[in-house]
Amino acid sequence: MANITKYDSETLQKVFTMALLGATDVQVAGVLGVSIKTVEYWKREKPEFLEALNRGKMEADSKVAEALYNAAIGYDYEEDIVSIFKGEVTKTRVKRYKHGNPWASARWLSIRQRSLWHESQSIDITNRNIHTLQLDLTAFSTEELTLLKRLGMQQPNSDEPITDATIIPSTD
Repeated sequence: MANITKYDSETLQKVFTMALLGATDVQVAGVLGVSIKTVEYWKREKPEFLEALNRGKMEADSKVAEALYNAAIGYDYEEDIVSIFKGEVTKTRVKRYKHGNPWASARWLSIRQRSLWHESQSIDITNRNIHTLQLDLTAFSTEELTLLKRLGMQQPNSDEPITDATIIPSTD
């Protein structure tokens, strides 16, 4: 891996740009031509390096957050419409409104007000009113026991699966 001979504002600009793109430290090291240890060293020892990295991440995150917010609540935008009437081309700027997206609204609220809008559910399972079916396997034929084994059935009163040892040839 080639080493950078100089550490300058161009290096910091590259780091900022890569952070905007969501690059990992390993990817940053690859583009800069240095080892991951060098990137980690610069993060510890060069405050401007860490600041460029964090600024890029923050700017990217804030743009995405703004886009998600706008998608959630809806927004106005302008659009150019090009039309041809009697052979003449005209361009008209039109103001439009994009309605809010319910998924984006729910997502925004689940992030911002987690206690009120969290999407996961907690289910409390108890063992009350659970009935176990018990089978007497002695009446089953060898073929039936083999089928139960293939289906992954459990032995009665046990967590043990039915095995070849369970399958005892019938005497009928």
